[in-house]
Amino acid sequence: MLMLPDRRAVYHLLGIFLFIFAMGNEVALAEEFNLQVNTGHVGDVEQLAYDAMNRILFSAGEDGTVRLWKPDETVLLKKIRVSYLPVKMLALSPQNNLMAVLETNDLTIFRLSVWNWKEGKKLYTISLKHRPMFITFSKRGSYLAYSRPDWNSLVIIDSLSGHSLPYMQEAFGIVSFMVFSSSEETLLTYQPSGKLIYWHLKSGTIIKSVVTLPDLRQMRISADRSFAAAKKGDSVVLIDLLTGNVLDRRGLIGIEDIAISPGDNEIACVVKGSGGQTQLYRYAIIDKSLYNISISQENGLNTAIYGNNELFLGKTDGSLSFIGSDGIAHSIGENKLEKIYDIAFNSGKLAFITGNSIYTFESNFFTGENLGKDLMGNRESLSLKITRFGNPIGGKTQLAPLTENKLITWTDSSTEFPMAFIDMRNGSFTYSSGLFNAPLTYVGDGGRWVLTVEDTGECKLIDKSDESIYYSYSAPGMHKLIVVKNDNLIGAKSKLDVYDSSLLWINPITGETFPITDDSLYVYELAYDRFRDTLYSIGVERKNGILATVLKKRTGKTFDNSTVLERISGEEDVGASIAVDETDGSIYTSLGYGKVMVFRGTGRSDLEYNGEIARKLIYKKGKLFALNRDSSISVWNVETGRLLLDFYLMKDGEWLIITYRSGVLPMGYISSPLGEKYLSVVYGTNLFNNLLPRFRLKLKIRQLY
Repeated sequence: MLMLPDRRAVYHLLGIFLFIFAMGNEVALAEEFNLQVNTGHVGDVEQLAYDAMNRILFSAGEDGTVRLWKPDETVLLKKIRVSYLPVKMLALSPQNNLMAVLETNDLTIFRLSVWNWKEGKKLYTISLKHRPMFITFSKRGSYLAYSRPDWNSLVIIDSLSGHSLPYMQEAFGIVSFMVFSSSEETLLTYQPSGKLIYWHLKSGTIIKSVVTLPDLRQMRISADRSFAAAKKGDSVVLIDLLTGNVLDRRGLIGIEDIAISPGDNEIACVVKGSGGQTQLYRYAIIDKSLYNISISQENGLNTAIYGNNELFLGKTDGSLSFIGSDGIAHSIGENKLEKIYDIAFNSGKLAFITGNSIYTFESNFFTGENLGKDLMGNRESLSLKITRFGNPIGGKTQLAPLTENKLITWTDSSTEFPMAFIDMRNGSFTYSSGLFNAPLTYVGDGGRWVLTVEDTGECKLIDKSDESIYYSYSAPGMHKLIVVKNDNLIGAKSKLDVYDSSLLWINPITGETFPITDDSLYVYELAYDRFRDTLYSIGVERKNGILATVLKKRTGKTFDNSTVLERISGEEDVGASIAVDETDGSIYTSLGYGKVMVFRGTGRSDLEYNGEIARKLIYKKGKLFALNRDSSISVWNVETGRLLLDFYLMKDGEWLIITYRSGVLPMGYISSPLGEKYLSVVYGTNLFNNLLPRFRLKLKIRQLY
């Protein structure tokens, strides 16, 4: 039967095209369209879900995002930032565009939240004490149900509001699986003891009860709700849901996930072997019996789900694929972002380092020089020069500014060549070796010195002029060292005993050292405002058995006076950063995994949020630069708090800059010659890649590779 599109949808799309035709430029398009970088998860794909009506694949990842894919065109439609924690469970409502997810560290944090995925908007969050055994929506989307691992296990809530409903509240034991009927009037529960019970939802009365195998796991129900596939020990079994009888069984060791096709004629099992190898077993279902179809080696396979006519696979490297009717695996998406380990700013250039290369970006956009007031008519005034050099150390390496046009790169994995000095103008470098007895944990700029800390706690001040050791001091547990007034040093360290402190004052001239009183178990981040003689620190404290990550402001002759600016209770955030604007004393921090916070005077505000998790921050000339956890780089105008651009470096060396409405740049993109192949134009859940040229910004670009 030919399905005609909804008339309202046709009128809506027609309106979009008329709008585009009438306005004819990217400024008009900016309010309606989104530029999407087509890349997969960073880390494991934890779970998949499929919206058959809209033909959209949903993937939940270790990176805390849910991504929406158009598998027919292998394009990412949308990325929803759910959390900084892994998203381990995912369920879709068949109607009303709702999505339920579980974010968890599998230890102390278990948060169930419900979202409107079309709008990317969170509706509510429920904090749980334990990981639920399942989450599921009812057929019409009216209810959301989940289970607690206790005697009063089943919880049913209103899916839109999150309010608990007075259904099934009488305790009857742990429920590890359940499903609503199509009418939403009845439900089926399974208990690990082996009970299958049919209930009337609102009255809570039992309609029917049967006994089946105990301790079934990974249960998946057929579309006609007549049978289920499940893991039973080292076997996959088919269970008749009306009688509880075992229909068929196949021995299969190491089942991690099970999927059942919408036509009820096939199941797939993700199997992990003892050596970590993963395989995909597929069985045909004929007359409620299992028949082998295929066994394939799928390295890194983590989860699977059927679509309309294909089997979707999610892997531990962040990639997704599908097996179609041809039996061949086709890629949908993968993590295409190159890993950026660190960023630094020096001589008006932004530098960043990967395992193989060092890139420098030089632009009058960074300095604000020679920019037209309206770049719509004068974009050529904006210039960009990109250079690329080899990484002299290679692998996981960090950066720090040295002197004009020079950088330090260093690693914590080598004592033979742990540090190198690099000339940003031509990429030439010299190694510094023989100075260290243990791997480095920190290297920083200390004015006339290079500051180093080894993992033994050995601290050294290395003279920049001749690379001689000016001063050394040993402090077990030391993490970081900075220079404050009169060339004194402040060290951040672990508190080794009750009489110790996590902050240490060091005078390298007299050798005098003394602790600075602090309650932190350890301090790992320091920043200093030299014009106001103010020290800032981030450390982890424990009070009444609860951990908290705390940002403090310190003043006084020896920084004994402290004020808490921000406290993140119940969680550790040991990767957060601090940046200081010494012109007005503003403090920027990425503490808390969410929006970048700004402290000015006694007030606090947030920079515009782009859904990324900012880590290292650098302030330069009215702009804040952030290296994000996924290796993208973001830039804000600190005066307005608005996001200016996001930068993406791809694994093949191509790059993309997406710009936003900021008063200086219009919405659009700048890219390397082939970088735009990673970009899509999305409106809602529709693609308009033919409009991509309208968003391309014209700039003077010099790329020196």
